[in-house]
Amino acid sequence: MIRYRYFILLLLAMHASFAPAQVQWLLSYQGKSANEFIWDKRTAGLIKSTIPSHFSGKLLDGLGGPPDPVRISENRYFSTSACKPHECFTKSFYWYDMHTGKSIGAILDDGDRLSISSKNVDVNDIPKSAMGDLRRWLSDVNKTPTQVNFVPVHGKNIRLQSKDFQPPEKFQPTADGPSFDCLKANSKIENVICKNPELSKVDLELHAVYNNVYYANSTLPARRQLSIFQRNWLRSRDASCNNAENIEACLMDIYKLQKNALMNWLQH
Repeated sequence: MIRYRYFILLLLAMHASFAPAQVQWLLSYQGKSANEFIWDKRTAGLIKSTIPSHFSGKLLDGLGGPPDPVRISENRYFSTSACKPHECFTKSFYWYDMHTGKSIGAILDDGDRLSISSKNVDVNDIPKSAMGDLRRWLSDVNKTPTQVNFVPVHGKNIRLQSKDFQPPEKFQPTADGPSFDCLKANSKIENVICKNPELSKVDLELHAVYNNVYYANSTLPARRQLSIFQRNWLRSRDASCNNAENIEACLMDIYKLQKNALMNWLQH
């Protein structure tokens, strides 16, 4: 009888640790940096309570490095990521369902080896929302895992099908540019760029600068502001050069100005 009562109390305690009211503090980190989340004194306890001890230490190390933003969808699904200080080829990802307490941690090593672990998610029952956020993260870091393992609380690692963890396909430019798919070029300006090798290369270079600045910003508001700035520039580029006497020269000048603006970008 005593053992039974102890077991019931233990189950209640485990359930209470995942009570929605007790994790509402996570909502305050929406759009903020993963580093801000990792510095919260409650974070380590949350991760250690949901991720196995032999995995959570490395996961926490990774979340303490160059950060990505915190994302919360449906006022319920929390996710964030970062990479290990001085070792950014090792990346960490953490996902948490604020309604159920279910959670997964993931570590990406050497660019293509993905390891996933959890105390309360079964290897055969990873939530769809977790999979969606995990794939989005892999797309953001531009990585496609070729080896995926689930690290259980006890026992040997379980090999998973890597095809199930492929990020959404996106256009990959060639080394000569441009940054967009010329087969889908639908404007006069895009066609001019595609036909001009020098402009194609300049477009790709600007795209690289933009991505560097974008991912260097670790909060969603900063990234949104930069995205708006770039979209407005694209409209301005087309409006300014579409009817120019020398479209190529106009584009060269406007690309040079935008590259300088991005390299000196400061959030307003």
